[in-house]
Amino acid sequence: MIRNTRKNSWNWKLTSVGLLAALLTISLAGCSSQSNNADNTAATNASPSPAITTATASPTASPATGAAATNAALKEAAMTWGHIEEARAQLDQAVEAENLREVHDATVKVRDSVNALPGKSAALPADKRESLNVQAKEVDRLAGKIGEAAHTNNTDAVHENHRGLNAALDQMKSLYPPGKEMMDKGMEGMKMGKDMMEKGKDTMDKDMVDKGMSMMDEGMDMMEMGKEMMDKEMMDKDMDMMMDKGMDIMDKGKATMNKGKDAMDKGMMEKGMHMMDNGMHMMGKSMGTMGKKTGGKNMPKKKDDKKMKGMGHM
Repeated sequence: MIRNTRKNSWNWKLTSVGLLAALLTISLAGCSSQSNNADNTAATNASPSPAITTATASPTASPATGAAATNAALKEAAMTWGHIEEARAQLDQAVEAENLREVHDATVKVRDSVNALPGKSAALPADKRESLNVQAKEVDRLAGKIGEAAHTNNTDAVHENHRGLNAALDQMKSLYPPGKEMMDKGMEGMKMGKDMMEKGKDTMDKDMVDKGMSMMDEGMDMMEMGKEMMDKEMMDKDMDMMMDKGMDIMDKGKATMNKGKDAMDKGMMEKGMHMMDNGMHMMGKSMGTMGKKTGGKNMPKKKDDKKMKGMGHM
């Protein structure tokens, strides 16, 4: 009885000390938070709003670790490059036509997408990320020059800075795996996955089918990334539609294959494999057509007799 009473008393003292320490910690943290908030408020009030031509600071990219992290980071960058290339094609056409309002809009799209790229390129080695940051700043600078030249109807300066912008974009893109190379690797991975699925289907081994399907998924992701990294001049509308249709057929074949696997229905699995074969064939046909095209860009020529269309500030 006495031992229990002393024990309870000692436990109460320990609890009291613990509560006192916790309250003291919270109090100190509150003071620190108020101080930091005051400092942040002062810093915010003292900093002027950046001009629209100033690059938005991109988050620092941390190196990716592991194949999955690398592929995920690379996929984000590839999707961003897809947006850049779309805007770049729009800009090329606008400069060639000397439609300065369209030049402004397309340049803003290119610049904004490029500014987002460093934060999505953790898959690149450190030296390439450093080069990427340098080129992104150059793109931002040239975009401002194009906007200024377009606003003052200085077509000579528009063409000159547009050539510099394209050169900077080409330099940036050279830091990434080529789109065609990524698509070739994706197709190779899909074929390996297909072979494994065939073996799993013949032996009715679900684990092997699942492993093969996972390889197929990785291959398709790589194909899509490569497609986004391709220059738009190398992917015309028909080729793009053929590639997308092939991927759609692949997805339907995978769904049928999964149903057959779950039901242990070999006939359904074979139907799914046949659909996937057709999808891969269509994608391969699109890639074959793409390989015959060149990636060269034609520099727009100045047209002195074209009437300029005005625009607002960049």
